[in-house]
Amino acid sequence: MKNRVFTFTLFVCCGIFASMLSAQTSQTYALVIGVSKFADPNIKHLKYADDDALLFENLLLSDAFKLNKQNIKVFINDSASLKNIHDGLSWMLHTSKTGDRVFFFYSGHGNAISSESYHLFPFDAKTEQDDPLGSSNLDMLLVKALIKTMVSKGVHPVLIVDAPSIGAKYLQNDILEKMSGEMQFISCIPNQDSFEDVKWGNGHGVFTYYLTKGAMGFADEDKNLSITFGELANYVKKHVRSETYDMSSRITKQIPTFCCTDKEDLEFAKVDTALYNQLLRQEDQLLITPEK
Repeated sequence: MKNRVFTFTLFVCCGIFASMLSAQTSQTYALVIGVSKFADPNIKHLKYADDDALLFENLLLSDAFKLNKQNIKVFINDSASLKNIHDGLSWMLHTSKTGDRVFFFYSGHGNAISSESYHLFPFDAKTEQDDPLGSSNLDMLLVKALIKTMVSKGVHPVLIVDAPSIGAKYLQNDILEKMSGEMQFISCIPNQDSFEDVKWGNGHGVFTYYLTKGAMGFADEDKNLSITFGELANYVKKHVRSETYDMSSRITKQIPTFCCTDKEDLEFAKVDTALYNQLLRQEDQLLITPEK
């Protein structure tokens, strides 16, 4: 009887120790992509997608996340080739382990070819006319498959996409809604655009601007120094809708989407109090200045 009690106690203690060890050693990794300029002159350049990516990287390096530089891969403009992005996805897949969290952040163009084909544009993207199959672009179905694989091994992925063409009906209805277990922040609903302007943080997309600002502390509704996914989603939706409301037509031109409600109580970020207090004194801009 004593042996059984000892064995049970040892099993429980080992289980608790393993859980504590896992919590202590869990890591966060991020693949951050921003493409404002494209090699193909037929693809319209954006103004601030690259700055959006750099802003998100700096958020991850702040005390809100405290990521190590080596845990982040950032591809901006000409470094955001399809090969580099594929290599980044492979790195994220094979480096992350049970209990880890991974971020996939993309700001740039997207294009839906059919209900089963949606692509994000790397620097070396081709237009649909030059590449009908989209083989030169990043296939979102591939990204979703990799996310599903990571979820199966106990990794917690976060998908953030800020793309002017993200509102294509095929993407929202047939691709992104095929949940693979990730948390999602998407810049707009079907058939809408994603707006960018100098008035948001001296030059950013409105979605990324408020996503980042919210994560810096402005989304902390209950003032407990912890930002949940739900709090951040509410903050982003409220401000993006307000900023893009057209008074003449009475239409909200950009409505971000968030999924899923079963994860809304999970923590997204800690509040960096020093940075938050600094921002309170100068709310008209984000004080983390991207460096190109």
